[in-house]
Amino acid sequence: MHAAPWNGSLGSANLSHGCVNLSTADAKWVYDNFLVGDVVEVTHSPKELPAWDGLGDWTVPYERYGA
Repeated sequence: MHAAPWNGSLGSANLSHGCVNLSTADAKWVYDNFLVGDVVEVTHSPKELPAWDGLGDWTVPYERYGA
């Protein structure tokens, strides 16, 4: 997650290569309010992320982890 002021399509088009892009104001709010270890869950994505594409274990649901 990071600010992406260059992305004029936030919320309307996926122009990221895997990052959660935020407006500068939203990124400041996250920085001021989140704690290390807080979970970020991305929902309603039209694409399921495979475990091998760089995110590794983060794409495996808790119920299946280690199964």
